[in-house]
Amino acid sequence: MFNRWVSFFLFALFVSFFGQVYLPPSFTSDLKLKLSWNRVAKTEIDSTDPKSFVLNQNQNQHLGHQQQTLNNSMQSPNMPSIQSFLQVSRKLFANSLSSLSKITLVSGNQSCDLDSVVSAISYSFLHHLALQSNANTTVTSALDKTHIILPLLNIPQEDLHLRRDIEYVLAQAEIDSSSLLFLTDLAPLIANDKVQVELVLVDHNSVQGDILLTQVVPKPNVHVTGIIDHHEDEGEHLNANPRTIEKCGSCSSLVLKHFEKQVIATDPGLKKARFFSSAILADTSNLTSKVEPKDIEVVKFLQNLAPKFTDEVVADYYKRVHKEKKNIKGFTVIDILRKDYKEYTFGKYRVGISSLVKPVEYINEHYEHDDVVASLKKHQQERLLDMVVLMCSYHLDGVYTRQLSFFGNDKLGYACHTALKDQLQLDHFETKTSNVFNTFKQGNVQASRKQVAPLLKNFIETL
Repeated sequence: MFNRWVSFFLFALFVSFFGQVYLPPSFTSDLKLKLSWNRVAKTEIDSTDPKSFVLNQNQNQHLGHQQQTLNNSMQSPNMPSIQSFLQVSRKLFANSLSSLSKITLVSGNQSCDLDSVVSAISYSFLHHLALQSNANTTVTSALDKTHIILPLLNIPQEDLHLRRDIEYVLAQAEIDSSSLLFLTDLAPLIANDKVQVELVLVDHNSVQGDILLTQVVPKPNVHVTGIIDHHEDEGEHLNANPRTIEKCGSCSSLVLKHFEKQVIATDPGLKKARFFSSAILADTSNLTSKVEPKDIEVVKFLQNLAPKFTDEVVADYYKRVHKEKKNIKGFTVIDILRKDYKEYTFGKYRVGISSLVKPVEYINEHYEHDDVVASLKKHQQERLLDMVVLMCSYHLDGVYTRQLSFFGNDKLGYACHTALKDQLQLDHFETKTSNVFNTFKQGNVQASRKQVAPLLKNFIETL
C-alpha cells in the first residue's frame, strides 16, 4: 500500500511539471478520479473571473470529497449506465410490485420540460448510488429487490413525442423512454395500499397534476419526502429532506450539486456530461441568460470531469437541443397547447398556461382561424378551465421577444391585464384573432411563466 501511494505521488509530481500525459488502461479508476479533482481544485485556486467556475466549498472540503469518492470508486470499478439502472428498476415495478416494500418516485412538474425530466432521472440514478454507498455495497450489485427508485414523467406517455428536445437528449444518452415511468403507468400503484411510496418533487415544490393530487398523494401510504426546486417557495412539505429551494437557472444544477460526490463516482465521460448538463444549457441559453453562479459552477465541474466536453462541444450540443425544442413542424394547435403546459387553481378559478415557442402571428399564418378557435375552446372545455393563458417566447430579428394572451373569459382576462400591465409592460396589438382573444407584447421579457404564474395567483385570489 505504501509503495502504491509513493508511486502515485511521483506520478502526480511528474504531471504537475509536464502537464497532461497518457493514462494507460492499467491505471486504476481511482487515480483518474483523483486527477479529476486536482483539475477541479486547480480551477478554484486559479480562477479570478467572477463568471468562471468557483466551487462553493473550501479546499479542505474538496479533499474530503475526493477521498470519499476515491473510496467509492475502489468499490465500484464497473459503474452501471443510467439506462441499465432504469431498465432494471422499471422491470421490478412492472413485474414485482406486490413484493416491494418501498418505492421512491422522483417526479418533475406537470409541464414535463427538459429540466424536469433530466432532474428526475439524475436524482433517481444518483440517489441510488448514494444509498448503495451508504450501505457499503457496490453500485454494480443487484438492486435492492424491496426498494426501487424511479423517475416519474408527469405526463401521459403519448405526450412525450411533443417534446422533441427531450427525445433528442434521451437518444444521445442512450436512454430508452420505455424504461421511464409515466402517469399512464400508475394504475397498479394506485390500486396498491401496502407498498410505501416516497414522493420526491424536483423542479416544483407543491404537487402538480390531477392524477397525483387526487389519486396518489391522498393515499395514506404516500408521503412527500424530498424537494429540490428553483421556483417560488409555496411553503408546503416543510419536513421534506432534502428541502432545497433556491434561485437557479436550472433545477438540474441544484440536483447535481446535491449529489456532487455521486456525480464524481460515475466518472462521467462525454455522454453523461452532455446528459447531466443538457437542461442547464437549455434553460440558460448556454450560460448567457438567467444564469446563476451555481449553473456555471456545475457545467464547468462536468467539463473538468469529462475533458472531451469542451466549450466547442458544449456550444454545438446546446444548439442542437435548442433547435429540437423550437421544432413544432407537423403539430396541431392542440399539440402546441399541450407541449409545455401547466395548470393552476387560483382561488375559485382554474387557469391553464401554455408556453409557446412561436408568436401568435405564426399560429395565425399556419393554421385556419376556425381551427385555432375550435382548438382553444376544446382545450378549455376538456381541462375545465376558466381561462387559457398563452405565453409566447421567440427571437424576432435577433431580439428576444415575449407575448401574453388571455382566452376564454374576457372579464377575467381584462382584469388580469389591468393588474399586471405595469409589472409586465404589456402593450396591446392587433392580430387576426383579436376578435377572439387579446394579445399583448410583453416588454418585461425576463418574466417567464415562473414569474407570471405567481403574479396571476396573487391577483386572482383577491377577486
